[in-house]
Amino acid sequence: MGRKGITFVLKELRIRNFALIDNLSVSFDPNLNILTGETGAGKTILINALNLVLGGRAFSEYIRSGEDSAEVEAAFHLEEGHPIYPQLESSGYTLTPDEDLVIRRIIFRSEKANRCYLNGHIVPLGILVNIGAWLVDIHGQHEHQLLLNPSRHLEILDSFGGIEEDVKQVVQAYHIYQDARKKLDDLVNKKEENRKEAELLAFQREELGRVHLFPGEEDELVRQRKVLAHSAKIQELAKWIVGNLYQAECSVSEILGDAVAKFHEISCLDASLKPMEETLNTILIQIEDLAQQLMGYEAKQDFSAEHLEQIEERLDLINRLKKKYQMTFEDLLAFREVIEERLHLIEDYEGEIQTSFKDLSEKWSVLKNLASELSKKRRYVAKGIEKEVEAHLKDLHINQARFLVVFSDPPLIEDGPPKNMTPRGWDDIEFLFSANVGENPRPLARIASGGEISRVMLAFKSTLAMADNVLSLVFDEIDTGIGGKAASKIGRKIKQLAAKRQVICITHMPQIASHATSHFLVSKRIEKERTLTVVERLSRPEQIQELAKMIAGDNQSEIALKHATEILERTGNPL
Repeated sequence: MGRKGITFVLKELRIRNFALIDNLSVSFDPNLNILTGETGAGKTILINALNLVLGGRAFSEYIRSGEDSAEVEAAFHLEEGHPIYPQLESSGYTLTPDEDLVIRRIIFRSEKANRCYLNGHIVPLGILVNIGAWLVDIHGQHEHQLLLNPSRHLEILDSFGGIEEDVKQVVQAYHIYQDARKKLDDLVNKKEENRKEAELLAFQREELGRVHLFPGEEDELVRQRKVLAHSAKIQELAKWIVGNLYQAECSVSEILGDAVAKFHEISCLDASLKPMEETLNTILIQIEDLAQQLMGYEAKQDFSAEHLEQIEERLDLINRLKKKYQMTFEDLLAFREVIEERLHLIEDYEGEIQTSFKDLSEKWSVLKNLASELSKKRRYVAKGIEKEVEAHLKDLHINQARFLVVFSDPPLIEDGPPKNMTPRGWDDIEFLFSANVGENPRPLARIASGGEISRVMLAFKSTLAMADNVLSLVFDEIDTGIGGKAASKIGRKIKQLAAKRQVICITHMPQIASHATSHFLVSKRIEKERTLTVVERLSRPEQIQELAKMIAGDNQSEIALKHATEILERTGNPL
């Protein structure tokens, strides 16, 4: 049997070699599952097995006598959109909406390292603990009690009040503020670093400025050094060239001059040779010009040792700068511009810090306003939760109950977020409970009575029916210390809750058991001289028999059977 809108149920629990259970498989209904049976029959064994597969503590005593290991497997149905999907993805596991989530845990008597599986894949126990909190909420004498965890109370309150969108706005504003905070912190942290960098850059600028490097200087100095190193050879060769081209007797210039004169005489006799005369005359002029240039070059050269020393010193200075800065000569020239640009940026750094500080203040103003409004809404929602939970507790015969949503002291709001600021705001809350007049409210986790815890949790779940995403609930010992009238009210309350949540409830009261969508009888039997716990889903006649037994004990009478039938008819819940 299903119900409209169901998104999450425990479909099946398979148990092997666990305590008194040999091999057992139980398929649960998505609504109200009632487990009854005599004390010691093994109802608690089922809860322990479920708790184990959800990441609970393992004990070697769980392993059936004579066996080396015990195994528990649980199959869950999830529909698309449930918050557990991102929880699974964050743990590195994906699941499609048409797949069941199957968890299996094996514990060994002789091994410390037990094994956990998620849809066939071995996973760490921590994964089961993490996702187990989203799967089943067990209320009774067990550790797996989600609502007893104060860290979840704020989330529950927000969900109950329908203010998740307000929370999302605060979360977004918080992260925007944190980004702005980081930017400013980075700027401030770099301020001293930039000051030291500016000092270094100023020194480098001054050092390179004194040297007055200019493009092509290094190549020119290298050329001049080569010339000076061979000055004697150059002078010797230059003199020889000038002499033989222009100054000596029978020089090239003198010979060509005579040839030009002779060509002139010929061209006067034969005009066709005139171009040759002009060519030869041009050559003569070029040779004389070349000789003059070479004499001018020689006259201008400073071939002194002092000049060579100056060049060597300049090249040595350039090489030291290249080595110091690990740059080429061209890079040194470009580095001067880089220094100027970087110094300009650093000089503007203070202005950037001021701009960033102003931006941070604006982001904090937005966050503060949103967080303040969220806090006001939460306090309003808290009053509604307190009122409704106390009303449900009275219905469950805890007439003097007090339930409080306690907020931490308001933070001191100054120029930035208080120390307790989180992405969800600055509120910190905890649910407190007192069952009796004169008794101070205490944290839910410190409630001693298992039955009392279960009834408080039932009141919670009735109040917060859609405020949390754990849709499979287990109530153990919910009927401890109550009478028939209170049991009838608890039964109706559980039935109402089971219209929205899958409920598994262990009870000894027929007034509660009669509301079952599926009724299971837990009993013990002896097979092959071994005691076994078995679980049977009851038919309508079998349920009447079980209710009659719960009413009158083993001595069932027609009156007890009639009473059981009347109880079922009054619940309007035939199987």
